[in-house]
Amino acid sequence: MSSGWPTRRVIARVVPPVALGLVIALVVALVVVAPAPPERDLDLNNSGVWVSSDAAGVFGRVNRSAGAVDTVLMDPEYVAGAGLDVLQDQQTVVGLDTSAGRVFPVDTRDGVVTEGSDLLVDATGQVALGGGILAWVSGVTGEIRMTAYGEDEPVVPAALLSEATVAARLDGVGAGASGVDVAVDGSGRVLAAAVSGSWVLLVPGAPAVTGTVGPLESVVVTLVAGVGLIADAATGEITSTTGA
Repeated sequence: MSSGWPTRRVIARVVPPVALGLVIALVVALVVVAPAPPERDLDLNNSGVWVSSDAAGVFGRVNRSAGAVDTVLMDPEYVAGAGLDVLQDQQTVVGLDTSAGRVFPVDTRDGVVTEGSDLLVDATGQVALGGGILAWVSGVTGEIRMTAYGEDEPVVPAALLSEATVAARLDGVGAGASGVDVAVDGSGRVLAAAVSGSWVLLVPGAPAVTGTVGPLESVVVTLVAGVGLIADAATGEITSTTGA
């Protein structure tokens, strides 16, 4: 007896083995030819870029790969209002308290200030770092002092107190004139100058080269391709050590 409802017929559909094999082969081919995720080179060095903040009284290392600060440290002897600066030559880092004339190394592996190796210099002097050389010029005596460091030989600012580190002296410093500057390039060349116009260029393995410009109202020095440049920011004049 019929119920009046239409009868539903179930039809079994079977995928032929040949067709199934083709589908599997296609999937495998797509996996083989699909492009792999791009490789990323991770920067695993310990250098980063070190910066300082006068307002916060801290030093920090910016991780260039992550684009973020991964290390923050405070100088244990920091006094509110002090001026801070930082010098870096790859993994060698030196902190400066420009108000007190204090120079101290930073342990970049542990992210701490290396205690017991700091140096007090006159606050009118200038410090530069580069090419395995830490250089300091005194704004009182005009003395230019240098000490070397290496990958396995940490920089020791206190070594600049040794008389053996006096490499040269600027003329006209401490006699009423104020203002000195110093720069070091990647080859260890050192250029120092004073507002008196006296300058000294020190090249490793060669005699010191001296000269005079100015007098200047202010002094800023740098080294470009081994040539020293002496600038007076007040007048805009720039003189090279090759044409002085």
